[in-house]
Amino acid sequence: MDKIRVIFVTTYPKSGDGIAHYSRYLLGELSRIAHINLFCFFWRANNKFFKEIRAFSSLIVHYLAIKKINPDVIHIQFTTELYPKFFFLIFLLLLKTLRIPLIITQHEVNIEKRFFQIRTLFYEKSLYKLADVIIVHSEFARNQFKLKGIEENHIITLPHGVHSTPLVDKFQSRDMIEIDHEAKVILFLGFVLPHKGIEYVIAALPNIIQRFPKTLFIVAGETKDVGYLQALKKLVEEQDLHMNVKFTGYVPEDQLNIYLSSADVVALPYSSITQSGILPLAIGAGIPVVASAVGGLKEVLKKHFVGLLVPPTDVEKITQAVVKLLSNASLYQLIIKNELNLAKQWSWKNVSKNHVLIYRHLARFKKLQSSQIPRQRLRQRL
Repeated sequence: MDKIRVIFVTTYPKSGDGIAHYSRYLLGELSRIAHINLFCFFWRANNKFFKEIRAFSSLIVHYLAIKKINPDVIHIQFTTELYPKFFFLIFLLLLKTLRIPLIITQHEVNIEKRFFQIRTLFYEKSLYKLADVIIVHSEFARNQFKLKGIEENHIITLPHGVHSTPLVDKFQSRDMIEIDHEAKVILFLGFVLPHKGIEYVIAALPNIIQRFPKTLFIVAGETKDVGYLQALKKLVEEQDLHMNVKFTGYVPEDQLNIYLSSADVVALPYSSITQSGILPLAIGAGIPVVASAVGGLKEVLKKHFVGLLVPPTDVEKITQAVVKLLSNASLYQLIIKNELNLAKQWSWKNVSKNHVLIYRHLARFKKLQSSQIPRQRLRQRL
């Protein structure tokens, strides 16, 4: 059987954002079983006008190249803020003239309904109407699309792939980043942003420290909100926690396994989110998590028990969950077992095979020149 020909549109792989990392892992497996042409949007300019000109010219060049290649399917990785809205909508309208099946993987569903979000909601809905299939990573996201009036059969739920992180010896990894061997390490990974709820873990630390005096909370990630980071550091200073909190700034990808190997618990204290790429990292490393019961996090933890859920922003419940994990060895080991089993089930290899099933299903109806794609049959196969 010939390999399916796919145009894969994403952010530049070296941009360092979550979509780029996701794309790299997925493409690593997809490229073994499909013929991939990778199209990356990455533009920088000091002047906003020139940035938009570069964006527009880039989209036109990409459209002409895609038209020449004439692939079987086009697959776009998407969040609302990933591409220039107006130009990207024009780009998709041009792609639809090629009559090539279009797939959009939506990584973050906008649930805002305030007045100033009306333009964004219109933009999103216009894009979704152009897609033949929308891939999401949770039933929560799927239900949000249904609330937006998107036809149910257009939406397919596939799990976020899990990369099994090769860990190093815990004591060795702690030596590498200067952490006490006896410390109880709570790890936060990712961009430091207000909706991530880091302040609630900091607020929980005094009570956790009463039980485990050598507790260390590592905040590993850069920020796009300097004011928020400064507020967190001020909170640490006010509570005299400078010996118990460590801000690392940006962590290179090749050092992630060192921080994961050093951790006892991964904290996902988000106040709101659709999904998190950090949860699959923790699962792949076999590190139990404490996570807010929001979005797709609630779904995964309730169904697969890979950690403990807490109400968002609830400092007391965060304290109780962390202490429970660190003091109950049998519970801790059960969660690790569940994580390692789920990592095999949601491996990027398995996830990529389901993507190719979608590609082939859509491509078959392209060859038949059919405008009516039986998406319900595809969902049943997956």
